[in-house]
Order: sequence, then structure tokens, then C-alpha cells
Amino acid sequence: KLPGVPLLALPDPLGHAAPAGATLGGLLAVLHALPPHQWADLVEVDDTPLGAWLTEAQAAYPTLAEHVPPAHRTRVEAFLQGPPPAPPAQRALCHNDLGIEHVLVDPGLGTVTGIIDWSDAAFTDPARDLALVLRDLGPAGLNAAVHAYGAGQAAPLLERARFYARCKLLEDLA
Repeated sequence: KLPGVPLLALPDPLGHAAPAGATLGGLLAVLHALPPHQWADLVEVDDTPLGAWLTEAQAAYPTLAEHVPPAHRTRVEAFLQGPPPAPPAQRALCHNDLGIEHVLVDPGLGTVTGIIDWSDAAFTDPARDLALVLRDLGPAGLNAAVHAYGAGQAAPLLERARFYARCKLLEDLA
């Protein structure tokens, strides 16, 4: 019922990384700033520790290690052996599954027309939403999103976003 097609369905989703990232960053700035008490009865709290994310990524790696090019294995394995980042200071209302399969765009222009599938929405770490922007739209999409988000607290938020993006990528590959 919403106009558009999933960004994933476009022939070159990364060609729209910066404008889509900017739109998503603006949306996330508003979403993450909403007062939690207004939504408390609608969504669950997801406070899965970052260490649990790392443990899942470590468990997934053996099933996909042979498919990781040898030139990248050292960096992947160093990530898996390192500590997780510090937890967030607070949770926010998040889409919590903001992959480009859920971002609708005008197929001719590539402009965002809607966001679908809010079934995983939760009070959780706001870096999770930004992580999927990075995973699916790369650094250009994340940079545009962070600029539009206005993240003055960017360093810890970005560290966690990169962490979640790496974990999600390993999960997806497995």
C-alpha cells in the first residue's frame, strides 16, 4: 500500500547510498529522540549485551571461514578475538531491522518513500539502526546518515554501529 520498491531491488543500490543514507539518518534522529514512555506498551526492550553478539559471530565464523578470502581472514579473526565496545548509555525506539529490503524507494529517482516491516521494533541501542545502513549502503551511506543524524556523540555510536554491522554481516554470510 506504500509507494515504491525495496532499495535492495534496484540494479545499483549503492548508487543511492548517500541520498538514502541522509534520509535514513534524518528519520533515525527523529525516531531515536521520541519519548520512550509514549511507546512502552507497543515494543519490547532488547538489551542483548554486545558480548552476546560477539559470541554469536564467533560461533558463526567456522561455518563460513573457508569462504572469506585469505587476505581478509586476519582482520576478521582479529575482530572476533577483540572485546566488544562499551554498552550504550541509553536505549531508544529503533526499527531494529533497517536493512535495504525494508527501505522503499521511488524506482525512477531512488528517493526514499517509506519504511516497512516494523515487527522487530524495540527499545534498544540506536547504533543497531545505523549498523544496517553501514552493512547495506557502505561507508558513503553511513557517513550521510550520521551527518543527517547530527551525532555529536558520534565516536561511541559509530564504534557500536561498526561492531553490529560486522556481527550482522557474519551472521548473514553464515
